[in-house]
Amino acid sequence: QDLGAGGEYNYVYKPYLAERWDVAPDGKSITFHLRKGVKWVPLPPLNGREVTADDVKYSYDRLAFDPRSSVRGAFPSLAGVEVVDKYTVKLISATPSALLLESTRNHPAWIIPKEVVEKAGNLSFVILGAGPYYLKKRVEGVGSTLVRNPNFFDAPRPYPDVVKWVGDRAALDASAQKAAYRSGQLDAVGGLSKQDKEAMLKTHPNSRVEPSIQNNGGSWIVFRADQPDAPWADKRVRVAMSKAI
Repeated sequence: QDLGAGGEYNYVYKPYLAERWDVAPDGKSITFHLRKGVKWVPLPPLNGREVTADDVKYSYDRLAFDPRSSVRGAFPSLAGVEVVDKYTVKLISATPSALLLESTRNHPAWIIPKEVVEKAGNLSFVILGAGPYYLKKRVEGVGSTLVRNPNFFDAPRPYPDVVKWVGDRAALDASAQKAAYRSGQLDAVGGLSKQDKEAMLKTHPNSRVEPSIQNNGGSWIVFRADQPDAPWADKRVRVAMSKAI
């Protein structure tokens, strides 16, 4: 879960994990007031405990200030995180910046539980949160199984008990996806062109089309400088690669 979320098909900020927020008169801090009763999934080591301001601080400290973080650049204006009380947390900026609020809805800014990171070492294979679903199983190139989180704060959502992601982009191309949808093997497909949509509605008139906004953002290239044996640990290699691209 992130603190704030963009509005549907627009960039109007809406509360999410936070019920509301207050921007300081000098623009150098934002105080978030968290929803009470938001709980992590009922699985160990979390066991359905409540999400608190300490979780927010841990998550932002890990992402923005840990030297090993590959997404520190996503929080350019964040200077500190202060826990005011159990349900209140303040993000502090060195200077007034609109980027401070924007950073709360960027994709790296999910609030994560400290217990899971400490037990698993990272979040590469264990994903347990407070969102509508949790990852039960994932097989590379085959698919993933997501199970409904009974603790999700926005009840009665989500409605399906289980969601299965079939394959990946390499294993299931666009043609295979469309064929699987037509045969009833898939309940949803994405990334359809206007022509695909029109053809699909002719053969399957009961289908529902959900519009989406094309992401025009760029891609990230991350150098793992924390691995001593990797070539990227050598600053000269990183500089040479940056100049080359």
